[in-house]
Amino acid sequence: MIGSIRGEVIEKGDNFLLVDVNGVGYLLYVPTPVLDDAQTGQAIQLRTHLHVRETELTLYGFPDLDWLEMFHSLLKVQGIGPKVALAIQSHLSMEALKQAVAQDEAAILARVPGIGPKKA
Repeated sequence: MIGSIRGEVIEKGDNFLLVDVNGVGYLLYVPTPVLDDAQTGQAIQLRTHLHVRETELTLYGFPDLDWLEMFHSLLKVQGIGPKVALAIQSHLSMEALKQAVAQDEAAILARVPGIGPKKA
């Protein structure tokens, strides 16, 4: 398992960063706030989740342990996979997400692309 990545951002995509670690480029899907803060050529350290499927391995990166733990909590919800969990974290701040869950505010979650009223 890969628990964290530290290296230089060498490319930014729509929803990913390519991070060079000693000559190896790791593609990490990241929430929008992480993508917005990252700059090409800048050093970065991310906590990671390695999602294993039959045909692919996918890395997701987060700025700290709180973000990673929230991602893991979202994955435990039936019907929410890593792409939807990442979309939720991209569209809601950590505080707004915690508040929506604590107060059972499904309408807030339903506004996230990929989440309908049933999943919310």
